[in-house]
Amino acid sequence: YAGAVGCDTDWSRPAFMQKGNTLMLIRDIARNPLDPANTPTPQYVGLASAFRLATLNLRWDTQLAQDVGLRLEGDYIRNLAYDKQAMFSRANNGIVNNYGAGGAASIDTFRSGDTAWMLQATFGATELKEKGQWQALLGYKHIEADALPDAYN
Repeated sequence: YAGAVGCDTDWSRPAFMQKGNTLMLIRDIARNPLDPANTPTPQYVGLASAFRLATLNLRWDTQLAQDVGLRLEGDYIRNLAYDKQAMFSRANNGIVNNYGAGGAASIDTFRSGDTAWMLQATFGATELKEKGQWQALLGYKHIEADALPDAYN
């Protein structure tokens, strides 16, 4: 309300965002005590969780017939820096993700998570190199809200 264009936390906002991670408001805006209802409150959001990822990738290939193979793959990721209590503390309970606002949720009902995994089977040519080769894929992916930065999902 004093006419400042920026806040000291503006540098920490992401340059671009997709959807999926838990977010928090990064500006702590002081309202004009003479006119609190009409104080402008331009706001930015940032990631509420810290990220330090551990990943395990497994792959098994076999030939079933000439030019027909089977590949089984599995990926597991865990965010070792995930801490729900620290997220709520940093955000002053002003936290939100695709499951809903933190203002309406307590730390006990807030939905998030630190784990992602994927399983996939590939049948056919395991490497597509020539015209006429084919593949059939079947897979499943499970990603919790703060398992990894959403841009990498």
